[in-house]
Amino acid sequence: MSSIAPEEFQTLLDQHYQWPAEYLFKFVVKAEDLAQLETIFEDTIILEKTKRDSRGAKYIALSVRAQMDSSDEVIAIYESASEIEGLTAL
Repeated sequence: MSSIAPEEFQTLLDQHYQWPAEYLFKFVVKAEDLAQLETIFEDTIILEKTKRDSRGAKYIALSVRAQMDSSDEVIAIYESASEIEGLTAL
């Protein structure tokens, strides 16, 4: 997620967004873990999704612009994604 505590992050989200709102997630993940990352968004309304391979195609940058109903939903996605080894959230 980020280097701040989840409670602080949630406060910041609630200060900057009026829910429901569009939220942009950005991740870098090993290519073999992309499917695992994409399953996190299965129950999410995805407005736009882009993928970009690294030069050697070992990593993939995934950006997902999604409709979120609350800061709790945003944090839940980051928490689920954090379980993927080697994932970087931007």
